[in-house]
Amino acid sequence: MTGRENGVVARLKRENPAIGGTHCAAHKLNLCAQQAAAAIPSLQRYQRTVGSIYGYFSNSSSRQARLKEMHVILDTDDVKLKSIHAVRWLSFGEANVALHRTMRAVAEVFQQDAVLMHDTMAETLAKAMLTYEFIAINSLLCDILGTIACLSKAFQLKSLSFANVQPAVTSTINALRAMQIGDEGGPKFQEFLANIAENNGETYFKGEKIKATRAMWQDVDGVRQRFLDTLMQNIEDLSPDIGLFSAFRFFDPRCLPWDNMQFGHDELRTILDHLCPAGREPIVDTDTCTTEWSPFKELVHANYSNNSFQELVKIMATQHAGFLPETTKLLAAISVIPMSTVPCGRGFSVQNRIKTKGRARIKAGNIDVLMRICIEGPPMEQFDFYQALEKF
Repeated sequence: MTGRENGVVARLKRENPAIGGTHCAAHKLNLCAQQAAAAIPSLQRYQRTVGSIYGYFSNSSSRQARLKEMHVILDTDDVKLKSIHAVRWLSFGEANVALHRTMRAVAEVFQQDAVLMHDTMAETLAKAMLTYEFIAINSLLCDILGTIACLSKAFQLKSLSFANVQPAVTSTINALRAMQIGDEGGPKFQEFLANIAENNGETYFKGEKIKATRAMWQDVDGVRQRFLDTLMQNIEDLSPDIGLFSAFRFFDPRCLPWDNMQFGHDELRTILDHLCPAGREPIVDTDTCTTEWSPFKELVHANYSNNSFQELVKIMATQHAGFLPETTKLLAAISVIPMSTVPCGRGFSVQNRIKTKGRARIKAGNIDVLMRICIEGPPMEQFDFYQALEKF
């Protein structure tokens, strides 16, 4: 779909170079993490173990009951273990955090099942969990995937604007880079290191004996460096049009310093070159648009510096189209470029909640009406059922 050479976006751009490809940023972030981990055997082994742990408990209500009882005995958080879904954007991070919070109870259940029930699967999983490598990677991923989750949620906001994209990406990369520098990593990894103790040649984590070798110590540090290197590079390559989208932010009133006359001219040229490519009919007069740039900045600073980009588009169209006609047209063109495809994904989710197996024969028109009510309608608490009944 999004390949640089033969993807749908690339092919459409060959027909119309002014097209800007808007990718699902949340899904792309998920792919960034998956691709960064794909070439690291330790992370692949860890992910398989996490999946096996979930499967061990999800397939048995009695095992779930024993785990719940162990939480009560140990006075630990009774958090439900979560599965990993390839199509769910934050599922691996959520599964990792859930395991982090329940690890002590899970390990105890495995050890008991191995001894009392002679469960070979429980014995295998207990040995896999109670190692320096497994616990270290769990803590490491809590920090890294937690930071990625913050960026993913930011990209899913309805209020997302061009002004938010580049700062959010830059701050995320800086946070990841800080985890890479030195030996301590993020807060969860620091907590892990603080709870590691050695006694008579044995290694303990929070008083529990774990398997640890010099090779594991070295491997975990190598995993941290390689995973973060690849992940940061993947995020920087998140979207081929990120530079263009960053240029759009200079039309946001909050990004316009009025005292710098040259501010934004390079970004304006980037936008005009993209939307008005040579050999095609331009959507605006580029020379006039460049001339209007300084008056536009003065107008915005004096009257609309606290408005959002969406509000500014409406104001320009209704009040200043005669004064700055080309800039008004340019703003209108930019305003229809979607910042994210998340609303589209939400639409599919709403459809799936409505059209279930028991309602498979529901007509398309009815689905459309019900989806509009779910997405655009008022909250249930504000709905006047009596008025609806009278109309019915």
